Amino acid sequence: MREIDYYHPDGLSCRLYDVIHEAIAAEIRGDLDFYAGLAGTAPTRVLEFGTGTGRIACGLAERGHAVTGLDRSPAMLALALAKRAGLAIRLIQADFTRPDLDVGERFPLVLAPFYALNHLPDDDSVAAALATARRHLQPGGLFAAHTMGVSEAMKKVLIIGGGFAGCSAAHLLTLQGGWDITLIDSAP
Repeated sequence: MREIDYYHPDGLSCRLYDVIHEAIAAEIRGDLDFYAGLAGTAPTRVLEFGTGTGRIACGLAERGHAVTGLDRSPAMLALALAKRAGLAIRLIQADFTRPDLDVGERFPLVLAPFYALNHLPDDDSVAAALATARRHLQPGGLFAAHTMGVSEAMKKVLIIGGGFAGCSAAHLLTLQGGWDITLIDSAP
């Protein structure tokens, strides 16, 4: 039997991502509205880690926000590209844990929705993703990550400041289903 990469066009994630999302939609109902609330009503620029098929990116762009979406999977980005017609979305194939990643601008809002940090293989990768978020936040910007719990290592990076030195605040909020949303305000 041939092994297929999880993010390959024929892999389970690409073929079933939207189907699975619809099946569990009741459990994550409100996440798009939550992120839209963070973005505010005036059009703003948003950087999204793990864009996948574009569910959050398209939803925010439909509300007038300009979204830059990062994903390492060309197959997932191809699905997002098919959905984004006419929307203000820039899609970039990139690994958001790369220490040299620079998308060329800083954002008022950086998001890591729908388990993006939980998909990373280890705490070093989480720390690298948080460092990327920090580099891309404009002064006074906000980072929000949807996680299934926050590991002790992640708490050290988030709250003590390994990835966000100079944070003015760190809060844990809970959405339906007991999922944690970690909000970090960047230093002013």
